[in-house]
Amino acid sequence: MKEMADKRNATISQIAIAWAIAKNTLPIIGVTQTKYIAETVAAATISLNSEETTLLENLAAKTGVDTKGAWENPMY
Repeated sequence: MKEMADKRNATISQIAIAWAIAKNTLPIIGVTQTKYIAETVAAATISLNSEETTLLENLAAKTGVDTKGAWENPMY
């Protein structure tokens, strides 16, 4: 994630938000400080390609992070 963020002059958090948007979801983000509002808005301008989203999902699987939402249907 850091490499993707560095390549875009973004933060790791912005990459996570961009991933969620790439998955056609609307992440609900709570910010407690105004300085984070612009960072969150800027995340919406980041486009990840299919290879990047797949890479993030594969890395998550290797580390035991479940990226599948409870609302998603199982794939057969």
